Amino acid sequence: MLSALNFLPREIHLVIAGDGPMRDSAAAFAERLGLGHRVSLVGQQSPQAIAELYASAELVVLPSRNEMMPRVMLEAWRAGVPFAGTPVGAIPDYVKDGINGYLIPDVSSVAIASTIKQAMSNPAERNRIAAKASEELSSFAWSNIARRLVEDVYEPIQDGVSNSQARDVGGHVAGGMKADTRSRPFAEGIGCNDFSR
Repeated sequence: MLSALNFLPREIHLVIAGDGPMRDSAAAFAERLGLGHRVSLVGQQSPQAIAELYASAELVVLPSRNEMMPRVMLEAWRAGVPFAGTPVGAIPDYVKDGINGYLIPDVSSVAIASTIKQAMSNPAERNRIAAKASEELSSFAWSNIARRLVEDVYEPIQDGVSNSQARDVGGHVAGGMKADTRSRPFAEGIGCNDFSR
């Protein structure tokens, strides 16, 4: 990501939040590249400060080599900021390039810079993409996740069990499961955020 700044206009500034074992080496690398004035390594931040960083961003970029379901993507969408990420983990399942985000083809500096240039050169497109992504947040509400789980997993299993085999056992059905997605969130008490709010 730092090397990508070499291929980007000078007015583009990179803010990296969070701490870790590579923070000092990232700062030293930015200085070696002569980019220290264009990079802010702000360290660990409070939730309020993170919200302010999102609010001030024009684009959130996550050029990962390995990712599952990135919370950063959902936080960017919730903040109304367009997201750009590499097609790893669940990112390509949710980010449709040019529709609700940007897919960076690979983690090379040139690919990252090219995607950032594309996004930054067209503010109207960025706004349209951010709006579309925000619309899709409702699909991440726990009630919707639970409904899809029931419809896609449990109902097909239950439908495969004949009535003579199925017997109600405390809310469960032999070979399947009953669920009432209206009564409470699927992951209640697990400590997950509902990003649709």
